[in-house]
Amino acid sequence: MAKKQTENEENLKSQTVLAAKLESAKTDLMQQQLEKEAVVATIAAEKSLVEDEKTQLLATKATAEKAAYQTTAQPRRQTNRLGAKYRTLR
Repeated sequence: MAKKQTENEENLKSQTVLAAKLESAKTDLMQQQLEKEAVVATIAAEKSLVEDEKTQLLATKATAEKAAYQTTAQPRRQTNRLGAKYRTLR
């Protein structure tokens, strides 16, 4: 009977050690998950900023292209000293 009790105590100790190791591993994995989630959130924020910058640059490009088109596509009207309008030569 003493042998059986000793075995039970040893098994209990082993299980306690294993439980502690599992708890430690669980904590480590949770920490890793939180770190990965933080990285993903940072990447998402940076992506959002880049998309905003891209949108602004595309708007600036469109405005510049429109201005360039209007400048080159339509002859400007100017006036002479008497106020008469005439077209400029290209």
